[in-house]
Amino acid sequence: MNGKVSFRAFEPLHHDAPKLCSLCLSKPPAFHYDYSEEGRNEQNATGFCCLFCAPRLLKRLASSESCGWAEEEDALKADNQDVSDFHARRLATFGDQKTD
Repeated sequence: MNGKVSFRAFEPLHHDAPKLCSLCLSKPPAFHYDYSEEGRNEQNATGFCCLFCAPRLLKRLASSESCGWAEEEDALKADNQDVSDFHARRLATFGDQKTD
């Protein structure tokens, strides 16, 4: 999987930004974001998000990446390959999180 999330600041007086976060529609935006996720559910989004939704986008990307690593581990196991190092790294990175 190859996903990405990026944030950048914007000048509210000189940029045509919405008054509310594009995601929660309840708070004023603090960042402009770009989100892309390749794989099972290819998703691309661009918008403005608030301070509450920015970490949620990052967590969403981490969850997607965790699923990808778990799927890769399962495929290697099915091919009777030793996945002990990969498994240890996945657990150290994501814990036991496998899905959203």
